[in-house]
Amino acid sequence: MTELAQICYENKDPILLGGDFNILRFSDEKNKNFRPNRYSDMFNLIINSYALRDLTLNGGLYTWCNNHEDPTLEKLDRCLMSENWESLFPLSNLRKIPRYLSDHNPLLLCTDQDKIKKNKTFSFENSWFKQEDFLPKIQEIWGRKVTASSAVERWYIKINRVKKFLKGWGLNLKGQVRRYKHLLQDELTKLEKREESSSLPADLLDKKTFIQTELQKLLEEEEE
Repeated sequence: MTELAQICYENKDPILLGGDFNILRFSDEKNKNFRPNRYSDMFNLIINSYALRDLTLNGGLYTWCNNHEDPTLEKLDRCLMSENWESLFPLSNLRKIPRYLSDHNPLLLCTDQDKIKKNKTFSFENSWFKQEDFLPKIQEIWGRKVTASSAVERWYIKINRVKKFLKGWGLNLKGQVRRYKHLLQDELTKLEKREESSSLPADLLDKKTFIQTELQKLLEEEEE
């Protein structure tokens, strides 16, 4: 907290500070009994003294879970912004993302500024090799008859056929994966919200574990 106070005191630029502060500000930031202590008071004093705003969390109340059958849930992660940051980005908002790799929920900060769309270039994905229809389809396209005046021209036509197919096939596959991922995240969000009010029964705990495992698999495939 000394570091937080020093940053706010020395920095005259717009300030945005986010992360795991590991401090609870108020009693409602824990799903079990909690009384604010001297660390809470000191943290709140710094926030109020430097006119920082604790961005409202959308999508849930807590950001950390101990993952026990009778879970303890706390709001340990947050984003603090100064008044001059808020004047630059008045639409800033904070959203909680379902957790499946950590005991902390990822937080997504959006400023809602206009996005610049960029043309997507073709890129080969190693995860395509795991698709059963990938190699047979490439072999079928490569084996199609080509009329060309040279071996180089024949190769050029074949490789462009494959590239054209992969571009459309890859976009379709990404769409399927994206829809499945969103479905899993929506279900996990519902389970986390239910968990904030009461412990999950065994069948829903199993469902939650399955969803987290599936999301982790999808993430590993994205990183390959």
